[in-house]
Amino acid sequence: MTDQPMTAIVLPTAVFVNLLADVSQAASRDEHLSMLAGVMLHTDTHKGQTVLVATATDRFTLIQGHAPVAAGPPDQRLWLTGRQVSQLRGILRPFTTRRVAASSQLAIELVGDMVHFRQLALEGFAGVALSLPIEPGEFPNVIKIAQPTEPYVPSDQPVTIDPRYLRRMAALCRSGENVTVQFHGPAKPAWITIGDNAGSRLWAIVMPIRQESISAAPVFDPSPVKPAEELAA
Repeated sequence: MTDQPMTAIVLPTAVFVNLLADVSQAASRDEHLSMLAGVMLHTDTHKGQTVLVATATDRFTLIQGHAPVAAGPPDQRLWLTGRQVSQLRGILRPFTTRRVAASSQLAIELVGDMVHFRQLALEGFAGVALSLPIEPGEFPNVIKIAQPTEPYVPSDQPVTIDPRYLRRMAALCRSGENVTVQFHGPAKPAWITIGDNAGSRLWAIVMPIRQESISAAPVFDPSPVKPAEELAA
């Protein structure tokens, strides 16, 4: 993380809050895995435009989403703890209502070891700003995982997926969106995309359940056929 101020990135407040809410579904609930209980943010370039990318994982699932931003250099990274994510969603929720969501904008700026979230001036609302310390620690390098380089190869082999994860992904769909699931084999993660005809809004991977090999049932010699009346005796 740079010690020099970066150009603030600006995006709609509702888009940012929804992005956090969506990817947080994959964050760990295990108190012993605190580094996986939050969300990693980074900026990147997608189709020639700077985007803010949010990623969360609990080691079994990973969800990543992105949103265009008005400014800001690429390749800036920030990890938010689960508590910080909850703080942000709570303080910014009033700016996501239908009445103000269309005009509500949020600026995010990293300066030294602090990150500043500033709700831009909005008529009828008091200004809101939240400064959070940048927590130490290394978030897993999920960017490499979330950007597979191998081409998609369809597989007709059976894959066992925990249905709870599939329900979680389906619940992230909005009206008019679809879920696309691609299987690569029984031991490889399934790739899931959520979006509409305009493109994907969320991307996820789900690890399959490892199944122990099950031997075929033994074949027994058939018993001698007896008349029904003898069996009933």
